[in-house]
Amino acid sequence: MKKVRELVVSKRFWKEAFLLPGCLFSLATIALTFLDGVGFVREHKVTLFVIVLLVSFLWVVNFFVRKVYARSVRLTINQSVVKVMVGDIFTQPMSDFKAIPFNEFFDTLVDGKVVSRYSLHGKYLLGKYPDGLSLEKLDGRMAADEGLHGNVVGSRERWVEGGKRVYYRLGSVFKDGDYFLVAFSKMNDRGEAGVSLTEYVQCLLTFWEEADRYRQGQTVVVPLFGTGITRYRNFYGTPQELVEIMIWTFEMSRVDYKTPAKVRIVIHEELRKEINFFRLKELEK
Repeated sequence: MKKVRELVVSKRFWKEAFLLPGCLFSLATIALTFLDGVGFVREHKVTLFVIVLLVSFLWVVNFFVRKVYARSVRLTINQSVVKVMVGDIFTQPMSDFKAIPFNEFFDTLVDGKVVSRYSLHGKYLLGKYPDGLSLEKLDGRMAADEGLHGNVVGSRERWVEGGKRVYYRLGSVFKDGDYFLVAFSKMNDRGEAGVSLTEYVQCLLTFWEEADRYRQGQTVVVPLFGTGITRYRNFYGTPQELVEIMIWTFEMSRVDYKTPAKVRIVIHEELRKEINFFRLKELEK
């Protein structure tokens, strides 16, 4: 397992793992030195040493197992709390704003051509807007949204029937109740959603600024963008690399998410084994 190998060769891991054992051995050495005249201590030196050694060994093993099977990590970035955790974006508290990646057109037709029902984009629309009338109202609110008006890039014909024509700057946000709908991916002439590395980074930088404008002091919850059916252009990002990019862009954006507002990056259960939560601590400033 890659995560195990990374922990084994990590100097930081071993430094933290041996912090408690080091203290125990220091205390034991001091105690045995000053209590050497006590009969019980003198007679059971070896036993006491073995106990300290055993406790230290069990501690290191426990520390290792907890880091390998970790499900979350808490970071402090720009005086802000960023928590990366395993979870489901759709089960997060209603009091938090949840981000859902859409394409650059903010399409709402879930037919397998314009929007896939298997994407977060499609699941959100099917779950919250199950009929045509509610979708029409959503489209109307999007078309009238002043925030989106300022992020319009242009308009173009679409090869696929039912697709919208107006497209927006990547990272643009439409606030829909307690959800942030995000223009995340670009669409090619074949109707395939994709993003390049430059676009991915720029999208995130814009998103953090947009989210700060709308969040009203509330926590912002973000899925791991780019781990679904989105296609990559000119690069391939592993889940570990993508979450590190998300944290890095949050730091670079200099957005001021101070306490009690927080950011949570939610990792799907299927990707947990691919995330080294301990390594993410190295990004902490």
